[in-house]
Amino acid sequence: MSFAKQLLLSDINYSAWANQCLLDSCSTFTAEELERDLRLSHSSIIATLRHFYDGERVWLPSLQETPDLGTFLLPQDSPPALSLDALKQSWPKLWDSYRLWVQDQSEATLGVELMVQMPGRESRLPRWKILRHIPSSIADKSLP
Repeated sequence: MSFAKQLLLSDINYSAWANQCLLDSCSTFTAEELERDLRLSHSSIIATLRHFYDGERVWLPSLQETPDLGTFLLPQDSPPALSLDALKQSWPKLWDSYRLWVQDQSEATLGVELMVQMPGRESRLPRWKILRHIPSSIADKSLP
């Protein structure tokens, strides 16, 4: 396996481990503690976890289904309001899907750029950048 694929799989495994640690730690909270408005960007702990999960949920189809050099339109629908238990069940399946997808790709397909359309903005991103860390890549205004 190439170094690039090993690095991407390492990133996926690390994210899965870190998110699993978050889920495990949050298991000690009551429903009230999870839902409490903390006056942060995503309001509560559970809303923040949902946001992280939804980011990973939304980007996987962009990688799997967007044809080479195609355009991916970021969904504008509301994300599902999953419970902590539902996140614990769904997230590992998502990580497994990312791992399997990367393992099935060639170096060339990992480098193919996709046009990503978001509200008021378009960015051309190679698939490997989407895999490395979606929020950083999209938020980086220096991207071509």
